[in-house]
Amino acid sequence: MNSCTINDGLMLAKALRIAAAAFEQKFDKGGYPYMLHCLAVMDGVRHRGFHVMTAAVLHDLLEDCPEWTTARMRQEGFSEELVALVELLTRRSGEEYSVYLARLAACSEAKAIKLADLRHNMQLTRLTELTEKSVERLKKYHEAYKLLTGKG
Repeated sequence: MNSCTINDGLMLAKALRIAAAAFEQKFDKGGYPYMLHCLAVMDGVRHRGFHVMTAAVLHDLLEDCPEWTTARMRQEGFSEELVALVELLTRRSGEEYSVYLARLAACSEAKAIKLADLRHNMQLTRLTELTEKSVERLKKYHEAYKLLTGKG
């Protein structure tokens, strides 16, 4: 694990509290509390250290919680580096998925988080049923995974 400071641990704890509150009433496509997805993605990058884990737990915050902005993250005391990483992980309105993936691929930390996100999103056991729409989404995630790992 990368060296971590006490402050890194405090920022991770703060991120966990923020994500838990922001996603409290939100559920994933399988009906599970959305926070479980945030935790799974965070766990998927635990070997990268607290900084990356913090960004991972917040990876969907800006995209899915309109009350959260980069300015608000800064007010909460998150570093510019962390805010930039979470912002990088956020797909922009109207942005082509391929352009989004290309942006992520250029940053090893963002790429690691996105791969953990895709691995969790591709777990079939999270779905209550396999619909045509869910199969198409899984295909999209699989293609993205292959592209980011260089196997596509």
